Amino acid sequence: MMVQEAESRYNRYLLDKTDLNNDADLHHERAECAKDVYNSVCADMAAHPERRTYYQNEIFRIFAENGKTLHENLDIPYRCRGQNRKKLEKLGKPTAGCVDVVKDGKIVPELQKVLELVRDYDAVLGTGHISVEEIFTVTKAARELGVKKIVVTHPEWWIVNMTMEEQKRIVAEYDVILERCYAQNKGVGAGHGYISNLPGNLETIREIGYKNVLISTDGGQVENPHWELAEEEYLQYMLDHGIPEEHIRYMSHDLPSYLLGIEA
Repeated sequence: MMVQEAESRYNRYLLDKTDLNNDADLHHERAECAKDVYNSVCADMAAHPERRTYYQNEIFRIFAENGKTLHENLDIPYRCRGQNRKKLEKLGKPTAGCVDVVKDGKIVPELQKVLELVRDYDAVLGTGHISVEEIFTVTKAARELGVKKIVVTHPEWWIVNMTMEEQKRIVAEYDVILERCYAQNKGVGAGHGYISNLPGNLETIREIGYKNVLISTDGGQVENPHWELAEEEYLQYMLDHGIPEEHIRYMSHDLPSYLLGIEA
């Protein structure tokens, strides 16, 4: 299968003039078309690994034809931070590119320099895909260095896997923000599918309180709805389950504005 053949599969998404004049519909349909192409290409590479080079060359060609620069190195695997390399090892995934953030119970010197920059520029520190133990170590060091804005990155994700008690504890000890996302994948890489985080997010808001919860889609994956659709579903779910509208606004509007340093 070539790219053109993959593209031909989304001809069911034919738009009339009304659709074309509606930016939201057009945006969504384009995303659906891209999803079809992506899934077709992934399936083709899984069945014929030797075609990976062809698809890489096609990406380079398309970028060049459109005067764009491809910044990603397509040969470099995903970089796992911290102790989560152990999870990759269990999954049989490469770990050569893993980055240490904590050694012997302390943050590495390189990370201290990063934290100082975050503090000096009043930026937001996201903990990323590190282990629960490392999150506590990094957060403690960041607070001691004077970092004000700290977001624990999707603590519900199975790679991070923070329990409710651990989330309560880190909020109580360091007053961090918990980024609770719309959905999470069921495995490393594409094709495993996603499951909804909304019931768990609702429980977190009720258990810990809305003041420390950031509503986030973490979207962009082809398997999930487009950002604005995921956000709409997320907000409606919270409203339907009794979360006051002013609390929803805080988690989805006021808190992001604070983190970005802009007026709500």
